[in-house]
Amino acid sequence: MEGFSGADIKPNEVDGTITLTQTGLTNRIIKALGCDDLPSVTTPADTILHKDEDGDPATGDFDCASVIGMIWCLCGHSRSELGFALSQASRFTHSPRRSHELALIRMGQHLKGTGEQGMILKPAKFDRLFMDCHVDADFLSLHGKEPRNDPVSAKSRTGFIISINHCPTVWSSKLQDSIALSAMMAERCALSAAMRDVLPLRNLTMTVAKCCGQSCWNPR
Repeated sequence: MEGFSGADIKPNEVDGTITLTQTGLTNRIIKALGCDDLPSVTTPADTILHKDEDGDPATGDFDCASVIGMIWCLCGHSRSELGFALSQASRFTHSPRRSHELALIRMGQHLKGTGEQGMILKPAKFDRLFMDCHVDADFLSLHGKEPRNDPVSAKSRTGFIISINHCPTVWSSKLQDSIALSAMMAERCALSAAMRDVLPLRNLTMTVAKCCGQSCWNPR
């Protein structure tokens, strides 16, 4: 499992927790971004990114596409808190401005202060399987950021986490495909997006539960 995910898996038999860290990849990202001499920050993002067509051009001090790819690997295995910051930076992978480079550097500064940390799991007993799905959405998050004649300026954002026995399994933060006309519609679109992952994952875990002789299934 460690070899496949690239994460260091450290179980704690005292409190029953499992810590996932990727210090090697984290250090590579920090080095690629040139954050060695910069101070650490507590959050991976402090603003909402936009195209910034009139902003300063990118300096090209590092390869944005390469760095974003590495951070996606980190986010997908052990650092889910990077999801929002990384999602909005990924929009500009192939046409970055200086503001987008600075957003990536901020993520590097965040990782610098938390390089030895990672996701802490505390799974429930596996005498039965149960699933939790937490969904949220904002409404018109890019309103006032992108030009009014650009349809993306009216898009909302979906965020969800799916957990099995209290262990986060799938998480996502992304702009919605369609334009929601109300906060309630944005929430419904977010729930619909989450269910596209919930249903196949539910079927998979039900199959596993039957193979293991666990007849108790409690989706929530």
